[in-house]
Amino acid sequence: MKRKSVPTPPPPRYDEWFRCIFQRPEPLWWNKKIDFTDEYCTLEAQYEFKGTNAEVLDLATYTIANCGRLLAPCSDDDVAEGLFMLFNNVSSNIPHQIMSANKSSAERLPFIAAIDGLYRDLFAQRCKPFLGHLNERAGRLNLACYMLWDTTPLSSWGGIQDEKTGKYPLPETLISALGIPHDACIESALHGLGHMVFGLQKCGDSQTIPEGIDTFLRSTPGLRSELRAYAERAKTGAIQ
Repeated sequence: MKRKSVPTPPPPRYDEWFRCIFQRPEPLWWNKKIDFTDEYCTLEAQYEFKGTNAEVLDLATYTIANCGRLLAPCSDDDVAEGLFMLFNNVSSNIPHQIMSANKSSAERLPFIAAIDGLYRDLFAQRCKPFLGHLNERAGRLNLACYMLWDTTPLSSWGGIQDEKTGKYPLPETLISALGIPHDACIESALHGLGHMVFGLQKCGDSQTIPEGIDTFLRSTPGLRSELRAYAERAKTGAIQ
């Protein structure tokens, strides 16, 4: 899916948003050594972004669309934490705010289109070409890439249809990401597609994802065998 241009300058409150999402205090919420002391919880509360659903959607869209440039100064760990904040509803309420924004499906399409840049401008540039489902551990950013669609309610946006084309932009975006020559990106896109198979079937579309994956497999004869097997499972939703 072709990315659309994003507005500049950034939306109002962007600096505050960026601090809250990508400059949060250590330790990270998913660090096993975390110590939820009163002092830490007080510090954590200072980084809670309080905005309307519409504000959050606009800010998230702008951030994802420009992630390569905007997140360049951030460490991989901070980027990973921020992505979990944006996508993982266990980490924050932001994914539900994005989904609940009082906007039409058409107005949500820019966020979906921006995900193409997340793969090409961020994951492909900063992740190691390791596979999460084989426990090839390569740091927190690789984990965020691999688990992006495993722990997010935004997977349900796979069923949002572009009224002009009749296509489903989120699966189309992930099918496009399969063409990025980077194992971690391919695995993440397959992971997401695998989670969206049944949702598209309920929408009456049982072909887009399997056909997209088959096209990718035919055009990538040198694909790592473990990824090829993972792709076959993704076609039926049998992924982990």
